[in-house]
Amino acid sequence: MSKQKLRKSLAATYYPEIKDLYWVETHISSDGFSITAEKGIEGKHLISGSIIWKGNDRATMVYDRNMGSVDLKVIDSNTIEIDGDILIRVR
Repeated sequence: MSKQKLRKSLAATYYPEIKDLYWVETHISSDGFSITAEKGIEGKHLISGSIIWKGNDRATMVYDRNMGSVDLKVIDSNTIEIDGDILIRVR
């Protein structure tokens, strides 16, 4: 099974109420991030940029190409919050 199909299967298992499966993967490192949107088994890179840390658990994500920024809060090792949206890691 491909990686994308496995992700879709896991997401459908944990979130059966989602009719039109769509999710966003956000990869965050100590100094940068990238965001990929996925629908079904197709993935598309959306945007990337740098991270400016304000403390141990708060940062600003600054988009490349001067498209703005959002606030990032690390809640725990599996949960982040980006501009009020809670995102969890699906393993």
